[in-house]
Amino acid sequence: MSGPWIQLAALCAEVEGDLVDGVVVERGAQVSLKLVIALVRGDWQGGITLHVVAHDPAGEPIAAMEVEGDPPGIPYAVSRIVVPIELVPHAPGVHWFDVRNAHELMTRVPLRIDWR
Repeated sequence: MSGPWIQLAALCAEVEGDLVDGVVVERGAQVSLKLVIALVRGDWQGGITLHVVAHDPAGEPIAAMEVEGDPPGIPYAVSRIVVPIELVPHAPGVHWFDVRNAHELMTRVPLRIDWR
């Protein structure tokens, strides 16, 4: 086995709230969500740094975030990492959030943003 790997990566309004795959906002309004990642340690030892890059519908990077995580020392334990997402979209459409561990793409999470 290896690790770490993603068990879940989802966007939600609140960590205890609903998962979302799209939002409708006024043009120029800020979108504030949380990206919740359930990370399985596997054989991985020590902490982990995740890099999250948001891409607009044209595929251009528009924001980048970095978050530190320290999965529990129990093999195959799952830890929850929460990444605050705040961005002002410049165009409606599907935005993608790439989640990377160093240079390895672990997953991509879509978010559809529409104007009112």
